Amino acid sequence: MKKKIYSELVLKKEDNIYEPHKFKEFCISAGANKLFDTIPSVITTTPRQSTDRTNLNQKRVASVVNNLC
Repeated sequence: MKKKIYSELVLKKEDNIYEPHKFKEFCISAGANKLFDTIPSVITTTPRQSTDRTNLNQKRVASVVNNLC
């Protein structure tokens, strides 16, 4: 992920990806097939959460991964 973010975003001076679907595809293209699905599974979630809340949590996952890399 770190190499992919550096080569695709930093060198090309692109913005970080925060849209969940695009970020998941980016992770898969970097070879981190389960990364985006694994992190939200450890966040406390319930089936009763609204779609907006789930989407916000996915954006937070993208932000955390970007910051870690």
